[in-house]
Amino acid sequence: MQFVLLKLKNNPLGFSLILNFILFIITYIVAKPYFQSNDDVGMMLLSAGKIFAFEPTPYLQFMHVLVGDFLNFLYTYFPHGYWYGLFFIFCLFISYSAICYTIIKRESNQLYVLALYLLFFIISGYYVIVSLQFTIVASMLAIAGLMLLFFIHYNENIRYFKEAIFRKLAPYQVVSIGFIILASLIRFESMLFISLLFIPIIFYNLYQIQERFKTIYKLKVLVISFLTCFLLQKYHVYRYDSWSDFLEFNTKRAMFVDYNILGYAPKEAQIKALRAANWTINDYYMLMTWFFAEDKLYNIENFDKAIKQLPAYKHHIKLRELIDYQIQVYSYFRVVLAIFIFFLGLCFCKKQDIILCIGVFIFLPIMLVGIHYFLKAPPIRVFLPAFHFIAILPMIFFHFTWNDLISHQVRLIGVLISLLIIILKTHYLSETDQPINEVAEYRKKNLKDFTDVLSNLGQEQILVSWGQFFPYEYILPFSDLSVLGKRLRIIGLGTSQQTPDTKKMMYKLDINNIYVDLVRKDNLFLVANEELVKYYVQYMKEHYNLDVVVDVVIKDNHSGRVFKIRQVKNY
Repeated sequence: MQFVLLKLKNNPLGFSLILNFILFIITYIVAKPYFQSNDDVGMMLLSAGKIFAFEPTPYLQFMHVLVGDFLNFLYTYFPHGYWYGLFFIFCLFISYSAICYTIIKRESNQLYVLALYLLFFIISGYYVIVSLQFTIVASMLAIAGLMLLFFIHYNENIRYFKEAIFRKLAPYQVVSIGFIILASLIRFESMLFISLLFIPIIFYNLYQIQERFKTIYKLKVLVISFLTCFLLQKYHVYRYDSWSDFLEFNTKRAMFVDYNILGYAPKEAQIKALRAANWTINDYYMLMTWFFAEDKLYNIENFDKAIKQLPAYKHHIKLRELIDYQIQVYSYFRVVLAIFIFFLGLCFCKKQDIILCIGVFIFLPIMLVGIHYFLKAPPIRVFLPAFHFIAILPMIFFHFTWNDLISHQVRLIGVLISLLIIILKTHYLSETDQPINEVAEYRKKNLKDFTDVLSNLGQEQILVSWGQFFPYEYILPFSDLSVLGKRLRIIGLGTSQQTPDTKKMMYKLDINNIYVDLVRKDNLFLVANEELVKYYVQYMKEHYNLDVVVDVVIKDNHSGRVFKIRQVKNY
């Protein structure tokens, strides 16, 4: 025990790196990583130039083009590496190490706060490093960078900070800037969201005279970070605009598909918008279900024509929906775990620090309500890292002695009650949730079974994946993409279906018109469900005057079905 305390005191950074390295190794021995969303699978395949593309591309749609350049370089010169997954794991490792370092560097009772950090990692934090997701990775990087900036332990006096406003940056400040910039490159919106969560902390410190000049100095560093991030975003837009009109197209497309601007409009305005864009109601359904490959019909010009006929966009949300969403958020299992750790940590904080922690805790649901009201309901991957920060926050202000333990039995009773609730909650959810250490193996087996079934379609089969009906989630961070690339060739009907990369792939596959070639090419199959293929059949009738029928060739792939389209012969 004395050895551990000595290492904590003398080298907190080295200790944090070693500790988290051991925790990561143990976690990945127990549970293999997987992707939480299909977006990551798609970006991994694009960056690797496998299945979705014939060569690596830096244009990954959701992440900055510089990250795409980096991964493009790795996959081009070292094509057999698992670079996408390893990149995320590395980002999470340095994030967790920086968070751990900030906590134990700041506290005198390092052993106790370390125990609380381990509790956080075991019952909540490990989930993030097993279920990889780019939005969460960006959020954890932002949390780490902002914690380094605002919570690192200071020995300097106020005078130093008055003078330091004009001094060069210290090494830890450069590192914090690097974390924030990297977070913005992976997901710019996530960096902004986490930064907003620090607003109560900034105002609280500005209110305190002893912390005011320190905070002003930190804000200088934060401004430098933000300016760099915004300049890099400008470069990102410039690169994409020189590549294609994808960003503008995707923004206009999202107004219909993500924000349902047409659905919220009055009936008369809906009819005018459809006529202006030269869309039938079935064309609109095709757009809303993610089959908009026809660039003569679905383009920026037609989007603008339709938007002009609609009233100014206003997100329609009812009070009951806001309340139901908040109930859903706070009943989510991993949020409950984070809140439990938060209140456990509060039991050992001073009064003034408790006020700050509670302020941040209250500010988070206000943020979520605001985003829900003005934009849309944030998904789990957006709010979960914020609750992880909530869980970590009291550790920064940890103040604990054995005398405190004896004199605060009332607090401990609250801890025991919280522990009882969490145990009951865990028992309830364990009966319905798949154990996290079995997810990767389950998906790996199903991917093999599915590709074996697909081999019956022939070696040159090409799948057109519509919506979420191809089981992309079965492709893991450490799947052998070289082998999969030989067995699978997929044209994904997602955000990238009108990009130059997808068009180049279709050209090499001798696909001129994906709608017609689904009928005329024997090796082209559609992955969808029965409801979607009805839209396709109607589309072919309206636009190509073709009567087609749909045959099911694979009935069950754990997601959708595989169909072959053929033309009805007229006698």
